[in-house]
Amino acid sequence: MWNNIVTLRNKYRFEHWRIYNKLYYSYLTRIRGYKKVVFDKEIKN
Repeated sequence: MWNNIVTLRNKYRFEHWRIYNKLYYSYLTRIRGYKKVVFDKEIKN
């Protein structure tokens, strides 16, 4: 039981981190004019 709760929590943290990462990169591209090299690499992989 406890093990399932820990794995669920870790999975939720990982998903939250991915969403936060996407928001941060969109912030960089739109507001600061960051080049979209990172998105090209993600699409190719």
